[in-house]
Amino acid sequence: MILNIVDRKHLVLRAIMINICFATDENYLKYMSTAMVSILETADKNDELHFYILCNNISDNSKNNIKLLKRFKDFEVTFIDLDIEEFSKFPSGGSHISNTTYFRYKIAELCPNISKILYIDCDVIVKSSLKDLFEVDLTGYYLGGVEDVGYYYWRTVNDDFYLYKEGFYINAGVLLINLDEWRKNQLFKKLVDYTTNNSELVKIGDQDVINKVCTGKIKQLDYKWNVQDSFYREKPEREFNPNCNCIIEASQNPAIIHYTCVKKPWNDYTMSRATDWYMDYVLLLTKDENLEIEKAKIGMLRALTASLEKVNNVNKKVNNVNKMEKFTIKKFLRLMFSVVNCKKHKVLTILGIKIKFRRKNVKR
Repeated sequence: MILNIVDRKHLVLRAIMINICFATDENYLKYMSTAMVSILETADKNDELHFYILCNNISDNSKNNIKLLKRFKDFEVTFIDLDIEEFSKFPSGGSHISNTTYFRYKIAELCPNISKILYIDCDVIVKSSLKDLFEVDLTGYYLGGVEDVGYYYWRTVNDDFYLYKEGFYINAGVLLINLDEWRKNQLFKKLVDYTTNNSELVKIGDQDVINKVCTGKIKQLDYKWNVQDSFYREKPEREFNPNCNCIIEASQNPAIIHYTCVKKPWNDYTMSRATDWYMDYVLLLTKDENLEIEKAKIGMLRALTASLEKVNNVNKKVNNVNKMEKFTIKKFLRLMFSVVNCKKHKVLTILGIKIKFRRKNVKR
């Protein structure tokens, strides 16, 4: 916080602007919107937010829909249109990662009038105000990030596959970036040059490149600011890490939950902390005056059904443990997800939570 002295007896607190950057296309727009809702809903009253959206073919209608999120909390937004072709020849980080992720290479040039920005992937849910994270001192660093816990483990198991063999390696889904240092040291050029000249070595897209180019200039952030899938797995990813206790503590009290792998809460409801995402997604839908409830029902039903099919297949192999009745998909869906049409209202039940809203064209 910055203190403005009004007179000798009074001090007025003025909130600093929290600059937040996303990179997206139309395919990930609804997931980015859900992440934005989580930020707006958990922000402190005095938090001032400015979103910078790096866009690839985002329609004007979609941009207007993003502005409508101001119904949750007021914010500023700047849309920056980029051409994906500029990065089309760069190596992909996986089937679930779009090359729009490379847009952040240009972030210092695209935002010349600010000194610091918080880059966040679209597949996250924020659980607390971002003010404390944004105010972390980055003097002498290019950026701040959280260790990639899964990477720490798997590069030891399969050392030949991974580019970054040792040392501190971050997950690039949440980055606090020192834009002054990026401009001063021409990071955009260095990142592009390394990607172009070493594309055959890059396994995890721009994350590998950022770690390589910024070696020694990355500040380690508290694990709670990027709690990844690997924090919850039963495999030995976190137990193998020397900071195991810190990782467990962060997993129990996350500030940002990051769904890092191919499985996402919108396509696999059984994954860890999936309900956190669904609650914010439901909030996004139910506060929308133009909610098309049937489309919402179908979309979530598909996600739930696909996941519950897996549960049911496992259940079939169990021989009536303690003579308990099998919990079928049909019964589960009936209890957890339904739409009831009343005369003046519809009642939507999602994950056992009932939400009532007025039907269209009904006089008050």
